[in-house]
Amino acid sequence: MNQAANLENVLEQLRLEYIESSGDKLDQIDSLISDLLDFDDTKWREIFIEFQRQIHTIKGTAGSYGFQIVTEIAHSLEDYLETSNILGANQLGDIQLYVDNMRWIFEAGKNPAEDIAIEILRKLPTPNKSVFSNQEIRHIPVVLVMPYNIQRKIIANELTSCGFRVFIADTSVRAIELALIHKPTIVFSNYDVSDINGVELALVFRSIAATKAVNIAILSSQKTTNQQFAALPEDVKVIRKGENFSEDLAECLLDWQVFIKEARRSQTKNDRSHLRISFEGQVPIKKNDKEFLGKTVDISAGGLALKINKLVAADKNPFERGDRVTLDVKELSCLSGSIIRIKKDDIIIRFELDQSLEDRLLAEIMLVTNDT
Repeated sequence: MNQAANLENVLEQLRLEYIESSGDKLDQIDSLISDLLDFDDTKWREIFIEFQRQIHTIKGTAGSYGFQIVTEIAHSLEDYLETSNILGANQLGDIQLYVDNMRWIFEAGKNPAEDIAIEILRKLPTPNKSVFSNQEIRHIPVVLVMPYNIQRKIIANELTSCGFRVFIADTSVRAIELALIHKPTIVFSNYDVSDINGVELALVFRSIAATKAVNIAILSSQKTTNQQFAALPEDVKVIRKGENFSEDLAECLLDWQVFIKEARRSQTKNDRSHLRISFEGQVPIKKNDKEFLGKTVDISAGGLALKINKLVAADKNPFERGDRVTLDVKELSCLSGSIIRIKKDDIIIRFELDQSLEDRLLAEIMLVTNDT
């Protein structure tokens, strides 16, 4: 009995020493973040490599001392670093929030309750703010399962630019762990993974109650008719890597209606504006076969209204209330609507759509990137 008590005391002493040393390590990391703001070129790279090494060390040791949430925060920080286009002052400010959360948990001396831990992970910053103007796309977690290489960074970056929070797994086993922790909306898996392949992973996900409904896509350069996909569940998509990736990804997102479902889920009962999506870009609207370009588009669902201001190539506002106009955005089919309000340079157009067409229009507009 005394031996057990002594062992417990030793383990507790080791845990307290680890907490103290981790605080010192986080102090070093804080200094490294400050240095990253002050240096560039070769010196910056040396500091950044040391910063990554310190984060990796914390990630590898925290779980052994009962701080699993710190391990997950460190994992998420590594994902943030991999999916960032740039590491400037704004991004370093985000990184500081990751470090502050780790420090808060160490200072508390124990893992937070599960609901608090989930909320901490959910609120961690994401890189590369969405291209869809100032409109916030809500937290949509996805898991990307790929071995580390430049292709993974490119794909992770593209998913991030769509408004997703990307959690990266090197192995299928880690992917399952991430899925159980973060409950992703989508799992994107490379066909070739070190432990089990993407098709086998999809079958595993479909056999687990907690993940059986998750959207899954396999990333492959092979044709879908290839024998390797023979066992693929019917509801699992295949996305071609390479030049077809963006097209296949967009088609999958539209079929799954990911953005629309997330937006509807995030609405409150008192939210009278319904769905609202904005992006900066030029959008043609036509009247009597004459085309005008409008800048800044604001789509609101609840009928579907379109607001356009800053008309291009027009001496004065050429539209009047009641005018019939058409909208053509990228690859959208032309849609007709009536102008219901004109205020200064703003035009509000109302479209009469059924729910499914409205959802598809909104989803496609959310996929439009800023080309101007």
